[in-house]
Amino acid sequence: MMAMRFFFGVGLAVVSLFGFSGLLADEPGVAIATEVTGRQLGANLERSLQAAVSVEKLRRLDFSGADLRNRRLLRPNLAERLAGLSFDEFYTSEDYQNGKDVFTADLSQVKLNDAIFDKVDLHGACLVNASLCRVRMRGTNLRNGVLNRANLEKADLSNADLCGVRLSGASLRGANLSGADMRGANLSQADLSGANLQGIKHLDATLGKARFDGDTRFPAGFNPAARGWILVGHLP
Repeated sequence: MMAMRFFFGVGLAVVSLFGFSGLLADEPGVAIATEVTGRQLGANLERSLQAAVSVEKLRRLDFSGADLRNRRLLRPNLAERLAGLSFDEFYTSEDYQNGKDVFTADLSQVKLNDAIFDKVDLHGACLVNASLCRVRMRGTNLRNGVLNRANLEKADLSNADLCGVRLSGASLRGANLSGADMRGANLSQADLSGANLQGIKHLDATLGKARFDGDTRFPAGFNPAARGWILVGHLP
């Protein structure tokens, strides 16, 4: 119980310093403490986004290991807020002129390694240059999101909605994208070395030339060379 009170009492100050990753490795009770910490981190991030805390402040913290399942992370973006306006009303609105809240959530350059996003709604979110190594995004809605240059190495994106997502220059080395829907996704210069693309939907409807290697697993009948994809190294 002392350890549990310690986690809650210290809060994000300890998160930013240690990230909790392996903080109490091999100590009794570490599994319980880690689970609670992940939930607390998820709650902290949810509150921060709903309160419109600036992304500059979020970048100073470390949300690695956050459990974001069932969390509400989005706010209406510019297009959603101005839906129904006439052409002139839209383009002369104060929000449009100021570029206010273009994205549903801005998590660009935020540290989210090992976070759990299973089935979370992140449509239209900005995760440019975000640290997302080993994240779990099973069934996550990332439709029309912007993840250019994000680090998604060994991420689990199985069955995710990646329609229209922008992944230009992103690292997806060793990632699992099996069953994901990628219609209209932009994969220009994305690194898919060692990635599992089997069972992916609409891979032939993606944009851009991705990079792959001999360990990349493709759906049956998909020819990366015919799509202009770039081979890194040599095929086995």
